[in-house]
Amino acid sequence: MRGNNAATISLGFLFLAVTEWMTSAVGAGWYAMPYPALTMGASFGLGVVALFVVGILAVRGEDALNGTVFLAWAGFYLAGLVAYLWTPAHAVPPAGLTAWFLLFWGIFALFLWLAVMGGGLVRGLFLLGQWVSLVLLAASTWTHADTVGLVGYYVAMASALAALYLAAGTIVNFAQRRVLLHGCGFIEEY
Repeated sequence: MRGNNAATISLGFLFLAVTEWMTSAVGAGWYAMPYPALTMGASFGLGVVALFVVGILAVRGEDALNGTVFLAWAGFYLAGLVAYLWTPAHAVPPAGLTAWFLLFWGIFALFLWLAVMGGGLVRGLFLLGQWVSLVLLAASTWTHADTVGLVGYYVAMASALAALYLAAGTIVNFAQRRVLLHGCGFIEEY
């Protein structure tokens, strides 16, 4: 792995962690949104623009798997941002549409999770957390079971912590030329 690619991957997982944490903390009720446009706009903006740029850089650096993860989540957050900005104030999108949207992305996260088998425990846990959280949020939307949704948001927050560990592990392991933070991938990558 080249240094610029290690930095790209580290930044990508950092952006994923921050965006996932911000959006999930709101859903879990950790803080209210006095200025929802600012909170959600900032998190989705970071998720869309930064992840798109990092995804392109990762693909150009011949890291198709991480590039796919970053570009896919940029698309997910772009769709969320568009839905958020174009939904009239205090209107709620149809539950069925939201649930199918979340389920679709959950299935996509499942296939990404299957693709990274053997490519690092933490990366696998991150994608497993994404898959489980999206399926739980879809189920919560269909059944109106708020507890299931709350668990989904907390699983997403745990997944964000895994992404933060991946960001740190990628750059630290590369800088030290040895594995100090385990579970971030194969040692041959560094």
